[in-house]
Amino acid sequence: MLDPSEYDFIDFGASKGGSIKWASGAFGGRGFGIDIDPKKIEELRKTGAEGLVADATALDLPDNCVRYVTMINFLEHLPSPELGEAMIESAVRVASDFVFILGPDFEGAAALRENGLKKYFADWSGHTWHHRTHQLAQAFGKFPDYRFMLIQTNRIHDSYNHVIHPINATRNSGPYDANEHPEKPFIKFKQKIFGTIVAVLAKHEEIDIDRILMRGLGLQVQYGKEHDKKLYT
Repeated sequence: MLDPSEYDFIDFGASKGGSIKWASGAFGGRGFGIDIDPKKIEELRKTGAEGLVADATALDLPDNCVRYVTMINFLEHLPSPELGEAMIESAVRVASDFVFILGPDFEGAAALRENGLKKYFADWSGHTWHHRTHQLAQAFGKFPDYRFMLIQTNRIHDSYNHVIHPINATRNSGPYDANEHPEKPFIKFKQKIFGTIVAVLAKHEEIDIDRILMRGLGLQVQYGKEHDKKLYT
């Protein structure tokens, strides 16, 4: 077991470790990753990152043992809302300052489907929980003593955005490529459609949620993490 006193943050669902480097760049400090898949932790360690094979909902760690917890492109891989809420509860318990969540936005699926369209990540076989904003808000609402903010970002104005696929595009594909995917019509969306959802829960009044969001979103835009399949898998 890693000694949490030697680290600043834990990355839940760390996979092969890319999100640990991402979080350190955004928020600072030394982190370690947790993943339930031993093969992914093995790959993570090959990159020089540090990680632990564990169930993040049953961590044998003290309360408030690290400064923050990240969950980056992770919750959508869980099989149920109940497990998602358990992950958030565990993250809030072990973080002393804040919890940061970033992932794909699944809202607007019905409106897209009516136009023969979909978001490319919406039918990935590995995305088993298409979490909605109200579900994440409900999970955070269990902690009335803490502040949280949840936003949708990376607005998609029309169907030519590379997040949008025709409905008949092959499952488990990446962003739209006209040379690879079927032709799609040009449609300007009246409804607000977004590509990314971000949430922050702060455990102290002095925690600047806006700054955390700006740091997270700034690094995300800089490196294009919202469309990086390596971080989604």
